[in-house]
Amino acid sequence: MSPDEVVTATVYAYKQPVARSAPRPDGQPGFEWAAADIKVCVNDDYVGGQVSVSNAPWVLVYADTGQIEPSKTGYESFPKPEYPWGARVLTPGRCVRGWITYPVPATERPVAVEYAAKSEPVPPRWAVR
Repeated sequence: MSPDEVVTATVYAYKQPVARSAPRPDGQPGFEWAAADIKVCVNDDYVGGQVSVSNAPWVLVYADTGQIEPSKTGYESFPKPEYPWGARVLTPGRCVRGWITYPVPATERPVAVEYAAKSEPVPPRWAVR
């Protein structure tokens, strides 16, 4: 890790399907819910103050380069704990970990989870197994 890095991120797991008791995503036949377990920590030595995190920049990437954004709807049966939906402010040394749920095609699996924030010139990716 270089001293100018702000956060450390880890994608621990990807599960598909999840939340089988929740309504089908957007009522679409052939779609189901999937989720990624993600942790982000603000590095102890970061001197820039606070960092805001949310689930919005985390997308699933498919082999055809298509992307799926996190669900904008939540259900009680989504995996817990949930990653923050809205902006959560973290200070150096603090972390947040939780599941981000996505509406996905039931017959396809993504190849990666990507942090696609506008501030990232080359978005980091984690392979999905």
